[in-house]
Amino acid sequence: MGSMKRGVLGKVVAAMVLGLVAVQGVQASTGYTQVVFRDTAFATQRTNYLCTAAVVQNIVNLATSNSRDGKAQQLEFYAYGLDNNLFDYKNAGVDPQGVEAMLELYIPGSDWGQVVKPGKQGALKASARAMRATGLPVVLFVGGGAHVWTMNGYTATADPGSGEFFTITHVRFSGPLYPKTIGRHGWFDLEPNTSRNSDRFTNAFYPYREWLAFGDHRDTPWNGSYVAVVPLSYDPPDPEPTPTPQPTDEPPTGEPPPEAP
Repeated sequence: MGSMKRGVLGKVVAAMVLGLVAVQGVQASTGYTQVVFRDTAFATQRTNYLCTAAVVQNIVNLATSNSRDGKAQQLEFYAYGLDNNLFDYKNAGVDPQGVEAMLELYIPGSDWGQVVKPGKQGALKASARAMRATGLPVVLFVGGGAHVWTMNGYTATADPGSGEFFTITHVRFSGPLYPKTIGRHGWFDLEPNTSRNSDRFTNAFYPYREWLAFGDHRDTPWNGSYVAVVPLSYDPPDPEPTPTPQPTDEPPTGEPPPEAP
């Protein structure tokens, strides 16, 4: 077993603070829909091991109104994720703890936590509550932990912020392999912000397996569970104020100084 680095953080979903991202929440007779998506924010992973970095880049873009998708930034994110993994792994990759650390560093004012649930609906409902509370999307560990997607939205039978009972009927997601890999096994990775019925979502979102995620049989806190990294709170810092021009006694350039009387 590799050396353990940080302890797994136990965090509780915090107050409802809306982030400065494009959020659509629609209450209809068929339920409640929320979408957090901008096509110019999507980022394609630049190598086969940068899926976590590309998803973090996508979410950073959504939170900051940027549209960056370059390899240099993905490698920076990835290096920080590796340094904050729960374990040292032989194979390349960033685990849920490393993803949580990346998001907290690169989205100022945000706090993130890991959802580890025995059932798919439980994980999706916790993810929807977090999205509803913060206006930020979620990271889903799909393919047994071998890959990650951005959860851009959902449709629920009731507003997740209302306190009423609800279930998730549809999930919107973006996979960072697109357009390099389109529809592999019918799922990996489809067009960004694709919507699928939650009943079929188990085809891609199924319990974490360490041998799928990192190629070994280590005991981890995530094995056998549906795993996501979700925003707990978001209070972005105020933008830097534009400096106010200060008056000067110097004459304008190109004009001679006034003559003394």
